Amino acid sequence: MSIPLALRAAPMVPSSGTFALPCSRISASYTAIVLGFDRLEGGVGWFLDQTNAQLKSTDNFGANIGNNKLMPSGVTNPASLRRFKNHVYLLAATGVYRSPPKPVRNDQFEWSAALLTPTAGAGFLGVCMEANDDFLFVCEYGDPTGGPKLYRTSDGVTYDTVLTDATARHFHAVALDPYRPGHVYVTSGDGIANTTWRSTDNGDTWSVVVSSSVWQAVQVSFCPRYVWMAADNQRGTVMVMDRDRLEPFWASTNWHAMIARPAGNQFYRNAYHGVVDPDTGVYYAVANDVSAGGDRAGLFYLPKVGGELVLLDELTTQTSAVARPAYIAGGQLWFGQFKKGLLAVRRA
Repeated sequence: MSIPLALRAAPMVPSSGTFALPCSRISASYTAIVLGFDRLEGGVGWFLDQTNAQLKSTDNFGANIGNNKLMPSGVTNPASLRRFKNHVYLLAATGVYRSPPKPVRNDQFEWSAALLTPTAGAGFLGVCMEANDDFLFVCEYGDPTGGPKLYRTSDGVTYDTVLTDATARHFHAVALDPYRPGHVYVTSGDGIANTTWRSTDNGDTWSVVVSSSVWQAVQVSFCPRYVWMAADNQRGTVMVMDRDRLEPFWASTNWHAMIARPAGNQFYRNAYHGVVDPDTGVYYAVANDVSAGGDRAGLFYLPKVGGELVLLDELTTQTSAVARPAYIAGGQLWFGQFKKGLLAVRRA
């Protein structure tokens, strides 16, 4: 059963005042891009100083960002950093690298050589690498020869191909369900039937659980009841599905692209990055895809499944500033160059 997508304008929350304060830049002195947070060391996160092509870190959820940290040789624009067991892993166009954690913000990383190099034609998005206690997963974006691959490693050094799809142009994202240990989701595109894959045994076996390009998605996030998928299809903003029924439906009764802009025109039509706050069930969507039409980025929130998306902030910036994954850490929403305190909205 689907919730119909009604193409009507939703009420707009002002981007000032006590209810919806505007987003703030992660750094006021340089262009800082969030790259991820350490799942084992509370408060530790990583940022790209895009102005100076430098890597930086925090050990207190961004309250203080340390001095420049070394990046692997030849790397200037990493896609993401993730913690897996006793190392931090960096994903870049040239492959996967690792270093001891160095949680103190001014300690230098000690990077390895590339441990995994991509297939010819492949690239990576910030949502192409994730880890749990047992495995690190990396999936290929871009246009890899022979179709994209999903890699898995248990030691960080030896990588096995556990999924490939010759019908797909690329994989969009890999995501690990914290509420169902061993469940792994992979989204793919573009315009193919095998839209979302799932494994229930940490990648040993796979099945297609969403088989229509109508539901094409990128970033995947989770709350206790639903799997949330940020849409990449110009039909809606975010889909959800129950883990047992595996039937996607539109989470909101409206589409963010039809919300009236204060200055006219239209928000970017795709919001393929977004994340749910698992404590409240509030979903945050970032309109960020300049290639799909529209002329302005925006941040929106959905208070509950079946509710209406509401504009939180019309972001006066180019899409490159927000075309990165969304994270929830330290009581804040992080995406691209921005951060924002989470809304205290309760489930109905």
